Amino acid sequence: MRPSYYAIIPSEVRYDNRLKASEKLLYGEITSLCNKTGRCWAENRYFASLYGVNKKTVSTWVSNLQSLGYISVDIDKSENNKRYLSIIKLTPIHKKMDTYPLKNGGIYNNVYNIKNNNKSNIPVDWFIEVWNSTFESESVPSIISIKGKRLSHTKKRWEENPKKDYFVEYFQKIKSSDFLSGRSDSWKCSFDWAINVNNMQKVLEGNYNNERDSWMEKMKGRFNAR
Repeated sequence: MRPSYYAIIPSEVRYDNRLKASEKLLYGEITSLCNKTGRCWAENRYFASLYGVNKKTVSTWVSNLQSLGYISVDIDKSENNKRYLSIIKLTPIHKKMDTYPLKNGGIYNNVYNIKNNNKSNIPVDWFIEVWNSTFESESVPSIISIKGKRLSHTKKRWEENPKKDYFVEYFQKIKSSDFLSGRSDSWKCSFDWAINVNNMQKVLEGNYNNERDSWMEKMKGRFNAR
């Protein structure tokens, strides 16, 4: 059963360039799974199934979060040596709300027990979070909602490939393109452009890879020199 409350990803995690986008999402997932003692009991196979990756990949994500001091990995001998994860580095939140205490004491995690009202079968909030976190350092426009035609197109793409890791890698591929990210021109792609089936195919086929752009510029220069 998936948690019905929001995940929290503080700025120090969101802006840490040492973390992959997928690791930041995992951090948020761990916060949403922490119970009132600040512990997350989910195993790697749970996260692997959730994100459509293998357990080894999840293990790497967990290890990186641990090595950077964002989570702790402990064993509870009273629970048959069961592993649990805890958030140990989080920006304090001073506004009084319903919160869960974390392991390092005195710091609280805003985990709102708000049910997701989205009636479609796609993780709308997750799409918004991963798109905005992926391009937060770029000039690509962020999104605040997925409704209407945007929801319809997103749902179709999700039904075609319902794996979160697939879209994480796809958005990263867009980010790596100087053209699509607006680093080489004034134009930059939008979420609606990215979720279009024809544009997605072009991106995945490498039509916007930087190597291809460089080759096209060279060819353009040759023609201009004639």
